Amino acid sequence: MSMRAIVVGALLFIPTPLWTTPPSLAQQTLPASGYIVRVLIDEKTERDPSSWQIQSNTGFVLYEPHKPDLKWRSEQDTLNIQYRNNHILLNEKECPSSHLHLLPQDGYATINEQQYHGAFSILCYEQQLLLVKTNDAN
Repeated sequence: MSMRAIVVGALLFIPTPLWTTPPSLAQQTLPASGYIVRVLIDEKTERDPSSWQIQSNTGFVLYEPHKPDLKWRSEQDTLNIQYRNNHILLNEKECPSSHLHLLPQDGYATINEQQYHGAFSILCYEQQLLLVKTNDAN
């Protein structure tokens, strides 16, 4: 199967056919003609000590993609996310997972003073921490 990518400005859109959807996204319901669009918001390496400040007025739901039934709800309106020793740190505590989904309770999150709508994935990949925005597109 060939993969095509469309670059628009600083965004990279990769169309994903519905029949090859990764298992972590299999629980999402999409219309028959829909796509899942993933946008890389930011990435961190070991050399980058800065963190992401993610804020939502109503808190967050976090879960591991391979355990979607086990969810953790954060009542805090701000999460501080860092990358150290190939691990995700949430509010300076090491997370046992290398891939998390983050859902703002009210649907909106502010990341380093930029507001976004929808869900996010945070994952360790090839010695980097990636922050990815996920959109359903018709």
